[in-house]
Amino acid sequence: SFIPETTKIIIAQRVASVQDADLIIVMDNGTIADITDYVVNWDLRNEGKVNPSIEDALHNDEGHWFAVPYEPYIMGMLYNKTAIEAGGDNTDPETVVAYFSNLCDDYKNTDEVLPDEIIAEYDRLTPFFEKNPNANEYKAQFDAAFGLSGAASCENLEKLFRGKLEAAPDDEALLAQAVALMSRAKCDGDFYFTLAEKYYAVKPSSETAMFLAQAFQSKGDYAKAIKYLNEALAVEQDPAERQLLLVRIALIDLVANDIPGAASAARQARDLNPEDGVPYYVLAQCYAISAANCGGFAGQATFWAAYDTMSKAIELLPADSEYIESAKTSLNAFRSRFPTSEECFFNELQAGSRYTVTCGTAAGVVTSVRPR
Repeated sequence: SFIPETTKIIIAQRVASVQDADLIIVMDNGTIADITDYVVNWDLRNEGKVNPSIEDALHNDEGHWFAVPYEPYIMGMLYNKTAIEAGGDNTDPETVVAYFSNLCDDYKNTDEVLPDEIIAEYDRLTPFFEKNPNANEYKAQFDAAFGLSGAASCENLEKLFRGKLEAAPDDEALLAQAVALMSRAKCDGDFYFTLAEKYYAVKPSSETAMFLAQAFQSKGDYAKAIKYLNEALAVEQDPAERQLLLVRIALIDLVANDIPGAASAARQARDLNPEDGVPYYVLAQCYAISAANCGGFAGQATFWAAYDTMSKAIELLPADSEYIESAKTSLNAFRSRFPTSEECFFNELQAGSRYTVTCGTAAGVVTSVRPR
């Protein structure tokens, strides 16, 4: 608020906090910074951004400038950007966040900053935080500013990269940049998927294959999801990682109703880690689904194997597993499909005797006779 015959001094970290002040002074390590180069190079006087009546108060006899009125955003941004470029990896992370946050604020509140400038600066500054792992707190602020800016929308990213990639369709670095930014924005359009697949073709890797598999799974394109998971599996050497890949393949095949494929992947995953309950969960579902193709007593008997396998899944699954409730429900459903005492009698089977399943994905599994 205005107070007559009073000088108000505001000390602020963000340019936006003092953008309406009559005079802005930039501080650097506790001293007033010399901003001569910025004033001269930007030629603020010719642009009408320095009031001639107070110009003499802003520089010394040698012509060095130490303050600027009216356009603090420009000065602050220029100063911080140059400080970052000069400091390189040793720049104070707070300076990086202040500069980028102000840039994002100006994009949201004015028409002076274009979205591709926000995106370009985010991409340029991200490696700074990757090289400074101790700046995690500032990295979170940096990411939040970018996410809240509204600049990195899928639409803006597509506009930004479409022309560039048409001009340089095989530019590996450009493809990598486009895919990384669009995946961060959770894009799911045809343009994004085309780029992601092209990038994988140019630079195949297990990480990219996993990323594509997840993207196509979310889109409901299970065939392509399985394709990329299998490609990741082909190059993965670590047994634990292979087991996780096989579990994902089994689950997607189950959803896609590829029962033989789901059962095969689940068995391999089970063999790699017998203490994981998810492969047993998938196998039990596969046994039960395939029972419908057997018919008659053989189909009913398959539910013994399904019940046994689901019981093992419940034993191993954590209490907070996303599959535990489904497993318990399925267990009761499987029991209700057991053969009756009469049906066991007519097939010359006694309760407790061994039985080998003869059809479906459970064929060859040994279980025990239990009347319903």
